[in-house]
Amino acid sequence: MSKAKIYEKEGETRVRQFPAYIRLANKILTRSEGRVSVFVSIEAICQFYWSTDRASLANQPDVYLNFPQFLNDVVTWITDRRGKQTDRSGNAMSAVRTSTSIFPGAGVYTTPELWHMAGLAPNLTEAER
Repeated sequence: MSKAKIYEKEGETRVRQFPAYIRLANKILTRSEGRVSVFVSIEAICQFYWSTDRASLANQPDVYLNFPQFLNDVVTWITDRRGKQTDRSGNAMSAVRTSTSIFPGAGVYTTPELWHMAGLAPNLTEAER
């Protein structure tokens, strides 16, 4: 369950009086002209990126129209990580979720779906993938 809400400025103070687990993990989006925009997500699955220009935000890979380039980028990402890290015993899904350069938007729901479609075990370490 996720939904957006808009509170009056005083409403933010009232909402913040309750712990996050009671108020369903509010994420404050914007404050302007006496109003506060809030995104409420019971699953806490959203992450917001703000920028003053489009160039500084992560680029979404064009998987459909430029699949060979996407695969090349994935291979480059794996090769770079393999060369830089000595301990790659962490969960492979976590590595994908935290890599916004090559997999922007792959979160706690998308990554397990990708693993399932690829026939991979969810407990693979980064070194095993």
